[in-house]
Amino acid sequence: IVDTGAAETVIPESTLRHIPTTKGEKFGVRYKGIEGSVVENFGEKTLHGSVDTQAACITAQVCHVSKPLYSVVQAVRAGYDATFSQDGGGMRHRDTGQAFPLMLKNGMYELALDVR
Repeated sequence: IVDTGAAETVIPESTLRHIPTTKGEKFGVRYKGIEGSVVENFGEKTLHGSVDTQAACITAQVCHVSKPLYSVVQAVRAGYDATFSQDGGGMRHRDTGQAFPLMLKNGMYELALDVR
């Protein structure tokens, strides 16, 4: 799920078990959850794959969350602009022009990352 309010891209501990979790520089950081709970960072996973046949690499923080959240804030910091519409949306890198579509499903935007 694409989240405009998330400070970091996060995934549950149980997601993509075949990809190793490394400590990373944010290991041990505590985030404040939307309902006020404390969410601890257990490390990170580097996700290599593709979106719409284009190579993609996303670093996600591993936390006690219920589902993966892709941070728009993090993407903007990495050079992407985001657009949203009633038909979907997209992410486009300001320098390279690399673009990824966003799908609108059940009232939420999604980025379809096919992870290797």
